[in-house]
Amino acid sequence: MLQAIVVSMEEPPYFHLWFMMMIMGFYIVAPFYQRGLQGLKDKDLKWLYIVMLAVYTMSDYVPLIGIRIGINGFFPNWSIYFIAGYILYRFDNKRAHRFFAIIGAVSVVFMFLWKMRHPDIVIANFYDLAPHMLLATCGVFSMAMLLEPYITKLKWLNWIFMKISNYTFSIYMIHGFILISYVNSHESAAQTVKGTITEVLFVFFKCLIFVVLFDNLITFNIQRLIYFVTDKVSKLVKRLPFAKRQES
Repeated sequence: MLQAIVVSMEEPPYFHLWFMMMIMGFYIVAPFYQRGLQGLKDKDLKWLYIVMLAVYTMSDYVPLIGIRIGINGFFPNWSIYFIAGYILYRFDNKRAHRFFAIIGAVSVVFMFLWKMRHPDIVIANFYDLAPHMLLATCGVFSMAMLLEPYITKLKWLNWIFMKISNYTFSIYMIHGFILISYVNSHESAAQTVKGTITEVLFVFFKCLIFVVLFDNLITFNIQRLIYFVTDKVSKLVKRLPFAKRQES
């Protein structure tokens, strides 16, 4: 275990585990992002979102016609989703969510049509940081916000969503490993829309089953142990003489 921790600190993160480093980095810079974005007016946030889309439109779409533009480093890559999340949080109203839900749905349809038209072409940035991917992600968030009042009315459905939400971070961490194992054994699956949908559902539910077992058997028990130990240490510290003098 100690050797694995040392190697993980010395070497680049293996495969999709770079997500962990990225998320840790977001937590570190979040207060600075917050101070900067809070100072912007609503109109400024709209223009910031438009500029992000424009920059990645030029860096992802224009090269498809043989033109290269060295502007893809204008934003620190994955932080565009972080910024977009804050913008959606600020514009938390039905009108904005309807707009993003519709645009997001159109973006998803576009990606499926692209996959049907070009099944063998895989361009990483055309999916990772492309404008239609950003819009699709915002659409999923907005759709969830629009459906929230209806989901909460159905107790059984709300219970399912609440339970799954407890494991979203764990699913996010391991989905890359499960996905690559599926792709290696089903190489032609992702070349069709039907195969892509099957692949997504299979990977999601396999990840969900794994993390439910792992978290309940290991992670949550370790978490309870940490809480138990820290609680005991806290009570012990309060009983020490110097702690009592400070309270008095």
